[in-house]
Amino acid sequence: MLDFRIAVCPPVGALASTKALDSELRATREHARRLTEMYGAHAPDTAAAWDAVEEILAAISHAKANRRDLRDRR
Repeated sequence: MLDFRIAVCPPVGALASTKALDSELRATREHARRLTEMYGAHAPDTAAAWDAVEEILAAISHAKANRRDLRDRR
């Protein structure tokens, strides 16, 4: 098993920077792509890396939804 740590995004609040999340997404996606090339799509480490990509995508979605909610309340 590989010894690496995937950067995990902190909890996303209503005012989270989507630019910061986009940057984190690009880096995490590139990491997952490299692991896929090196170890294949079904390796446990590769699956964990793609799970991290999905988590960041969800965080971006939640941040955008929270912003819309705040804007609609005004």
